[in-house]
Amino acid sequence: MFEPTETRYAEIAREMQASGDWLVPRLNGIMHLHKPPLAYWAAAIGMNVMGEDAGARIPAALAGVVMLIALACATRRRFATLAGDSPLAIWLLGSAVLFVGLARSLASDPFLGAGVALFWACAPSPWALAGIGIGFLAKGPVVLVHTLLPLLVLALWPRNRRVVGLLAPAWGWSIAAAIALPWFVAVIVKTTLPPRSGVALSTVLVTAMSACSSGVTVTVVELLAVLGSSTPPAVVIDATTL
Repeated sequence: MFEPTETRYAEIAREMQASGDWLVPRLNGIMHLHKPPLAYWAAAIGMNVMGEDAGARIPAALAGVVMLIALACATRRRFATLAGDSPLAIWLLGSAVLFVGLARSLASDPFLGAGVALFWACAPSPWALAGIGIGFLAKGPVVLVHTLLPLLVLALWPRNRRVVGLLAPAWGWSIAAAIALPWFVAVIVKTTLPPRSGVALSTVLVTAMSACSSGVTVTVVELLAVLGSSTPPAVVIDATTL
């Protein structure tokens, strides 16, 4: 681990593994709710199996392999004239410097990429919507920017309503929700309590606005966690940027 993002993710995964609390990510013992937990879970499992260094990175590398396989499937399904060039597409992506760098580093991006690639390779199908759920659990709503948004733009701008069919079947969205949402609900239930004595809601909101004015992103989950935490609000919010 030699890059700040890697070391942060690896330490959160190590603390999960050591504490046995796989629900609430913590960094140096302080709740760290800046990202959903998929990358932390994957790294912690890898550490259990292969040790702290290689084990932390292996899941991200496997996510890169999923992206390559999904690219081959998408090439065959979406571009019939290029079906025979699937190996070339895999080689081009697999040899790209940025892809190689991300696929061997511990972060949420490889898992988000795997979810997005799965969607475009499998749509329309329940597997594609499961990919959206995986991407959401990896990095939150940004997965919709790479999946849902392009289809809506195509449906509304050129008025090509057929592309909306890629979001079928409708019941498949229950699969996406079943993958993406339970962690958010569980962590809110666990960390949200009535405001503790001595810390008013106005204090928390002022702290949050001050953080945002300094360029710090504060999520709803983080604000709810502050209300239920025994840690001073500035400490909890600032810890999300470490």
